[in-house]
Amino acid sequence: MDAKEQDQWDEQVDLLVFGAGAAGMTAALVASHDGLDVLLCEKTHAVGGITSTSGGTTWVPGTSQSVRAGVPDSVDEARQFLASVVGDRGCDEAREAFLHSGPEAIDELERISEVKFVAATAHPDYLSGPGAAFGGRALSMAGC
Repeated sequence: MDAKEQDQWDEQVDLLVFGAGAAGMTAALVASHDGLDVLLCEKTHAVGGITSTSGGTTWVPGTSQSVRAGVPDSVDEARQFLASVVGDRGCDEAREAFLHSGPEAIDELERISEVKFVAATAHPDYLSGPGAAFGGRALSMAGC
C-alpha cells in the first residue's frame, strides 16, 4: 500500500479485532496491554459472544483458580475427557496447545487486568465419560 492509499483510511491501528466475544476481547486486552493501538469491532448490539449467553463461564481445565476453590483439576483427565467427547475430530496439536496454555492465559489475564476468575465447585462437564469433572473447569468472573 503506498502513502496515498494509506491516507484514504479513516483510522489506522496496529491490530483490528473482529468479534467482541471472550476471545476477541482477550486478544484486544492483551494487545493493548502490550502497547498496541487496537480497534475492537462487533457486529451485534451486545458484546460477549457465546460466553455472554451461556451462563458467562469459560471452560479451562487445570487452573490455579480450581486449586484455590478446593477442586483441583488434572490436565491429564481433561485430555481424556476431550478425547472421549471429540474423538478423532479436530486437531490434536491445537487441543494440546489449549490444555497447556489455557491455565497460563487465565493467570496472565488476572495479572494484567482487573478481571478475576472463580472456579465453580459444582458445575459438571456437560457430558459424562472418562475424565469428566464435577467442578473446577467452569470459570466465571469474580463478583458476577
